[in-house]
Amino acid sequence: MHLTDSLTNNIRDRHALISLFSLSFLTFILFVWQISAAFTALGIKMELAEVVVFAAITLLSGIVNITPGNIGVIEVTYGYLSKILGKTMGSGIIACGVLRIIGYIIVLIFVIFSHLVMAMPNNRKTERS
Repeated sequence: MHLTDSLTNNIRDRHALISLFSLSFLTFILFVWQISAAFTALGIKMELAEVVVFAAITLLSGIVNITPGNIGVIEVTYGYLSKILGKTMGSGIIACGVLRIIGYIIVLIFVIFSHLVMAMPNNRKTERS
């Protein structure tokens, strides 16, 4: 089977397409909520339409990586979008920083939890004599 045949079969699979679309839509909604929560935590009011535009442009800016993890690029994008939407550039950069820090903390908690689970006696391989 060729790659194009496989892709064609996957495109025709309605269940797979609906699942992928649903997961993508849910991820976008969660990202919109995350951005809204970051600005709300800083005391900055943003309308839903502004947050949706913010999320869409931020996701599009992440397609091409200029630096590892687009560090700096995403912050500048947040800053300029905030300025365009009538907020201050600094508030966008700080909101992005809040999101990055919270993301890193969540990853750190997950890593620590995973190591604790793996270190439990039930998960160790028993050596046989």
